[in-house]
Amino acid sequence: MMSVTQPLAGTRSILAPGLILALTLIASAELSRTLTVPGEAISAIWPPSGIMLGACLALGSRFLLLLVPALWLWMVGFQDYAPGTGMLVALGQGSGTLAGCWLIRRFWKDNRHVRPVVSQLMLYIRGAVIGGGLSSLVGALVLFRLESPPVMFHDLWLVYWLFDGLGIILFAPATFLILVNEQRFLSDLRCELRRPAIRWWLALAGTLSILALGFSRLTNEAYAPAIGFAYFPLLCWAVLQTRASLTALVIPLFALLYVAFSLHGLAGFPDVRTITDLVGILLVLMGLVIFAQMIAATSLERTRLLQSFRQQANTDFLTGLGNDRALSQMLEARFTRQGQWRASPDWLVYLQVLDFDQLGDLLGYRSTRKLETLLAECLKEAVGPDAMPSRIGDGVYAFVLHSVDMESIRRQVESVYQKFNDQMFAAGDHDTRIRVAAGVIPLDQHARDHNQQLSAVIQAAQLARHDLHRVMIIEDVAGFMARRGELTQRMEVLKRALSEERLELFAQPIRPLGPEPELLSYEILLRLRTESGELLGPGQFLPAAEAFGFMMEIDQWVISRTLRMLADNPEWLAMTRKCSINIAGTTLSSGDIAGFVAAQLEATGVPAGCLSFEITETEQIRRLDVARTVVSEFRRQGCSVSLDDFGTGLATFDYLKSFELDYVKIDGAFIRELETDPYDRSIVRSICEVAGEMGLQTIAEFVEGENVVAMLRELGVDYGQGFGLGRPEPLAAIFAVGSGNTRTITA
Repeated sequence: MMSVTQPLAGTRSILAPGLILALTLIASAELSRTLTVPGEAISAIWPPSGIMLGACLALGSRFLLLLVPALWLWMVGFQDYAPGTGMLVALGQGSGTLAGCWLIRRFWKDNRHVRPVVSQLMLYIRGAVIGGGLSSLVGALVLFRLESPPVMFHDLWLVYWLFDGLGIILFAPATFLILVNEQRFLSDLRCELRRPAIRWWLALAGTLSILALGFSRLTNEAYAPAIGFAYFPLLCWAVLQTRASLTALVIPLFALLYVAFSLHGLAGFPDVRTITDLVGILLVLMGLVIFAQMIAATSLERTRLLQSFRQQANTDFLTGLGNDRALSQMLEARFTRQGQWRASPDWLVYLQVLDFDQLGDLLGYRSTRKLETLLAECLKEAVGPDAMPSRIGDGVYAFVLHSVDMESIRRQVESVYQKFNDQMFAAGDHDTRIRVAAGVIPLDQHARDHNQQLSAVIQAAQLARHDLHRVMIIEDVAGFMARRGELTQRMEVLKRALSEERLELFAQPIRPLGPEPELLSYEILLRLRTESGELLGPGQFLPAAEAFGFMMEIDQWVISRTLRMLADNPEWLAMTRKCSINIAGTTLSSGDIAGFVAAQLEATGVPAGCLSFEITETEQIRRLDVARTVVSEFRRQGCSVSLDDFGTGLATFDYLKSFELDYVKIDGAFIRELETDPYDRSIVRSICEVAGEMGLQTIAEFVEGENVVAMLRELGVDYGQGFGLGRPEPLAAIFAVGSGNTRTITA
């Protein structure tokens, strides 16, 4: 079917296509003379009218400068028209074509998105009725004036009008489709002809033609019309099931066969001997053709509507990118194409804007949507359409990158990451700086299914949130998902234990290396008792809590339970000098923990001076500014703060300057071989000197044996903690009279 497009005459040479069209025009005009009743020099169907209109619509009206002379040449050279008469008729044909072309293109200009049915109606009304009426009027006037045929003028005009109109209806669509995009037309045609259903259709149509012709030659002529009428159902099936390229050829072929069989009395069609008979046949044919073309246009419209629905279903309304449905379908399609994986796989990238909910609260609805559109444009520019970028949630995007090796994918992902992370975007009245995290996995056949691939890349991005650089590339998806599955199981065990109160508080004493005070200092440790009664250490369940962002809940539970137990046991509280509790880096970065601690201290009545918090230097703190504020708030409330695992983390001495601290806990890596390693002794001595200059006290971890205690005391360490000074035991046991942890350190 014809559809809205711009003429191509301005971008293509007029000479070569013009000459081909001119020769086609002359050949079609000459061949059309075979479709007439005996003794009449007319054409029952006039193809040049459709060819000229289709060419003008596709290539521009200046092609008439070649087509009109070609038509004149045919009339003078092949039909023995006088040059003047031939010129008038050719100009009349050109004027009708020009009028029809101008009217149709004007309609296209005013209506950029024209439905196929409406476009087809415009061809009938503005092309066949107005354009064909004008050209046939000029031709009828010329012939009536110069040759004075023995018919009424209006009869002559109406007959010519019918011939012209049929030519336009039949041949303009095919000419237009061929000329507007020849490669696409031929490609679509080849695709259609390779379809088994089309081959069967062609075979059936050919068989019916042979049978109809055969019966018309035999005595059983009554069967021929029945077989001949089977053409119309075949035609209807073809226009419903084939593309526009094949439909545009099938309908004219059907019409030509219909007229040819009628004119020669073949295949059971009625024998046509007069102009009146011919007009009757052509009127029936025109009705059939219009009906078939409207069926085709309606089918095309329905197909485009369904395609539009599918596109809308797979398109994010806000940004125009693909959505989560499109991403899932793409992954499923790629996964099910067995044996088609590249040697170097494509990589799926999951890009997430951090704290997007908070951004929405800050910016408001309109500005947030504006930010999303800006991010989408930036993503399309960064990765291009071949990466199939998709928006699959608020502030969440995904796309596919191809890479020949790991180093290449790292560079590509890093390039995209830098375009987003810590960049300013002007969203409405606000300039917003965003942070992003990215998860990256290979799209290979080793994953179980496409859902596992999507789950893997999401979990990789979740891991990246806790990484300093916030980019996580996973090479072994199956292994990664197996590990995550194990963590998930442990997480479920932890959740059940928390709800069933199977988490238990243990404590390990922290002893001064000088004179023993009467009060106890100890660190709270967490254990999990399984349903079978087995006691699990923190290394067996806390990694799952860290991986799934559950540390905040764990830390709050430990703080609340510890303070409640001390409040419920005043004698324990009276024996406590310092109760030390670990705080995860993610909890410290949230900013909410300081208010929670203040509320718990007030609710339980436990003095803040009894409480100390340990922040772990080996665990990266994602929001250092928030963590500083929290630590300062702890100390303002009266709590003390320790820096745990000092000496082995990424920040080391920088943390001493960043936080307001009271204690430094020296990591056990420098204590275990203190007796034999002089470098460890030098490191411990240096840490103690720096801590002393800053007014901080030191605590040595992993202390075992009296010799180590003596060396630590000599190096200037203030406190010790380890199996040599006291093993972890249930919190109640540490306060029991006679406990092994109440012994005094000997000098």
